Amino acid sequence: MLTPQLLQSLSSLIATAVTQAEQLFALLESEQTALLAEDHAALESLIEQKLLLSHSLDDVERQRQEVLLQAGQEPDLASMTHLLQAHQDQAAYSALSQSWDTLMACLKKAADQNRLNGILLEKQRQHVQRALNILFEQSNSGSVYDAAGTTSQTEFTRSVGIV
Repeated sequence: MLTPQLLQSLSSLIATAVTQAEQLFALLESEQTALLAEDHAALESLIEQKLLLSHSLDDVERQRQEVLLQAGQEPDLASMTHLLQAHQDQAAYSALSQSWDTLMACLKKAADQNRLNGILLEKQRQHVQRALNILFEQSNSGSVYDAAGTTSQTEFTRSVGIV
């Protein structure tokens, strides 16, 4: 069981995580806008901001896990959900549960947006690869690396003109 002090710490950590998750979602939306506009300078800045924010979110998550361990609870997500459900009739836990639900919803939105941005990046990578293939007349060249760091074979041939 959480002591009032640990409950307060947990509430504060989750509130911080909600704020950071909302900021991450906003950054991801800005990233999508920059991807669509092919604004590479903005993308570089956004990548740095996302990295800093993700490290901060990781720190908050580690702290949340430590609080749960101090309370004798398992630090995983299922245990957190079970803890909140077991005490949902108590006002302090009810407020914490609402914050937790908000955090989970924000993180899901951010994950969905990140997945969409990944699709946009992959389409742009494929476009660049096709352009390189045309320029170098190497329709099956794997000269550009994908997100996993491997080269891929592209089946795209097109005549631009005859010289």
